[in-house]
Amino acid sequence: AITTHMQYLKALMPKRAIRCTHYVQQVRSLAQTASPPEFNLKDGVKDQFPVWLFQAVQWGDMDAFQHVNNCVYFRYFENARVEYLRQMCIVSNSNFFSKRSIGPIMGDAYTRFKAPLTYPDNIAIGIRIAELEETQFKFRYEVHSEQLQRVAAEGSGVLVSYDFTTGKRAALPLDMLQAIALLQPNHDTVHQLISTHETPDKNV
Repeated sequence: AITTHMQYLKALMPKRAIRCTHYVQQVRSLAQTASPPEFNLKDGVKDQFPVWLFQAVQWGDMDAFQHVNNCVYFRYFENARVEYLRQMCIVSNSNFFSKRSIGPIMGDAYTRFKAPLTYPDNIAIGIRIAELEETQFKFRYEVHSEQLQRVAAEGSGVLVSYDFTTGKRAALPLDMLQAIALLQPNHDTVHQLISTHETPDKNV
């Protein structure tokens, strides 16, 4: 659709269309080569979270009040949450989320705003499992701003282990608990829950 539209512009306004085409090509090139920006965090901060996600604040993240819209922080948390789950698959060498009818769903989400983010800026989102129960766990997040050199927001989110076949809560599968233990070996509760599993999950 973009190519067709550019051809139409060329026919009407050759010089403007050529400049526009060049701009689109530049944007596409940047999108293909860009990597998540990383920056140094304050001493001791990085050790507080086992997983970090670095990303740039986008212009479109802001609203009419010229700061990042409150709703966008939940998307930042979602990105970090997906990265944590991805790391679980990596450390366990298993894509266990696609092998069974049991999976995590959101049960609760909370954000506390501490400083307004603006464009341009880079952010680092730290995530860890703070609380763990038989059928759910709670993530803790922190959003750190490179520009502000401080925490811009903090939040939490509860993920519930859900059986999509029965439509009910389900115990966290053993291999998920083992993956969490690899990412957070000092989390006492995860080892307690692992010990309660007499046999591995039959759906694995």
